[in-house]
Amino acid sequence: MKTLFTFLLATLITSFSIAQTEACDCKKDLDYLVKKMKKTPSYKNQIKGTHKENSFNETYRDLSGQLTSSVAIDVCYNMLQQQLATVKDNHANIYFSDSFFNKKNLSEAKKVSEFKKTEIYKNHPRTLEDLSQLETRVLHLPASSIEGVYTFRSKENSVALHKAEDNSYTATVLKTDMPLWEPGQILATITQESDGKYQVNYTNEKTFTPQTIKSMAFDNGRLWVFKKLGDENNNEFVASDTPQWTFETINDTVDYVYFGSFSGSNSNRKKQKDFIASFEKNFNAPNLIVDLRSNGGGSYEVSDPFLQLFEKSNANIYVITNLFTASNAEQFTVKILKNVKATHLGQATMGTVSYGIENSVVQSPSGVFTYYLTDMNFHNTYFKYEGKGVVPSQKLAFDRDWIKQTLALISEVK
Repeated sequence: MKTLFTFLLATLITSFSIAQTEACDCKKDLDYLVKKMKKTPSYKNQIKGTHKENSFNETYRDLSGQLTSSVAIDVCYNMLQQQLATVKDNHANIYFSDSFFNKKNLSEAKKVSEFKKTEIYKNHPRTLEDLSQLETRVLHLPASSIEGVYTFRSKENSVALHKAEDNSYTATVLKTDMPLWEPGQILATITQESDGKYQVNYTNEKTFTPQTIKSMAFDNGRLWVFKKLGDENNNEFVASDTPQWTFETINDTVDYVYFGSFSGSNSNRKKQKDFIASFEKNFNAPNLIVDLRSNGGGSYEVSDPFLQLFEKSNANIYVITNLFTASNAEQFTVKILKNVKATHLGQATMGTVSYGIENSVVQSPSGVFTYYLTDMNFHNTYFKYEGKGVVPSQKLAFDRDWIKQTLALISEVK
């Protein structure tokens, strides 16, 4: 049964031990990646038989020419990502098949100490700049500047995001309570994509494993999980304790529904079935707020049945999205805007929308990497949103509750 790839996917873990293997036959892994990429709908739609095919092949020749012997696995990972980036497909990604450090051991000081003696850890890049001077240099830059001091996941961790010589950006740790990390280490490098969003190449804070996050917007002082220090506005998110399937009658004229995930898992399908039965009985207001914030997508078989209910209701629909609304949730947004009376509010969606993954997850010949490549094709309908996202007709302010702002807009409509 076909489902869209849920964007926030957990990395596949196998019995392969990366900590014991610091080099791989990257040429074989690159060749295999290129072979598999050429079978994807994104390659066939964008590259095959076009002038871009020369650029794709040139990238391959350049990378292949550098691989006369086995190379370090982190170097190989970056080269593979470079080849993958020749095709615009934000669902596709490459992961390490195993982690560098087992996060279950973070509380064991001895194992943390032993890991810090490894070459992987000792060779991890650090800044040569004085940290206090670096912090001072970027701390008071304008809010519109991507450079600045950011918290990372919690207020106990801060990084300086500063421009590098190659016009990318570097996230350098300033202070931290994370067991594997020390001030001065480079947590991430960030590059701007062609559509104005950013790709974040970072080292996982719990496993020390390189990972890549695509199509991240810089908005409201936030870039992915980096949040500018002192900026406390987080209204683009729902409360963390909100159930993934939520229905509420706000008043006589407005109902509210929150879809936190369209995952095609058996448990989520059951929740959807139960939710629809309850929703049909209780939904009767002339206005409906459909909240899709941070919905990472899933299956159209889970999402699409709601379109029929919206159409039958003849209600005025107000769709709310944020920059973490992705994949099938983006497609669902487009379908609502096309098929019912709807207004789109909030932030532009992620832009991971025009392809999907069903049965195309494969391991590289070396076993070091796992390739998540697409085999579902929605190119003709959604490619114009890839990387850009679905842009709302009206943005919502970050300093006030988004539902209250939406209710105010509804009250203004006569």
